[in-house]
Amino acid sequence: MDSITQKLQKNLKHPTYLGCIADYLLKKSREETQEIIDKLVDEGLVEESRFAKKYYFFKNNENQS
Repeated sequence: MDSITQKLQKNLKHPTYLGCIADYLLKKSREETQEIIDKLVDEGLVEESRFAKKYYFFKNNENQS
């Protein structure tokens, strides 16, 4: 697991908005962050909240919001 994935796994315990992930966790552009998140969604590691668009969390967590 690369360092970005580890950082996200540690911090995405609850659904978190894409802008916050980009600005505060990864310090990357929203476009670049969306590409990273999309890749992790395709791998089945991250899931988008079914209650709000662009909010993501790690599926390994018990919180299935």
